[in-house]
Amino acid sequence: MKNNILLAVVAGVIWVSLATGTRAQTIKVGAVINLTGPASSYGQYHAKGLQDYFRYVNEVKGGVAGRKIEFSPLPS
Repeated sequence: MKNNILLAVVAGVIWVSLATGTRAQTIKVGAVINLTGPASSYGQYHAKGLQDYFRYVNEVKGGVAGRKIEFSPLPS
């Protein structure tokens, strides 16, 4: 019985270590923003603010858990 529990624990630790080792190096964030049309003046400020914030997080804070954020605004 103890051998089965030990085997299950070891298998779980190996599985978790393999699963976390394959995650992406960057965090990709997208946003649909009004970059064209009558509301584009507000959308451009919104996109600029988000880009500045993510640049701040990447450069000053070192990203999120050591992973950089990549921002991709999409026009609506």
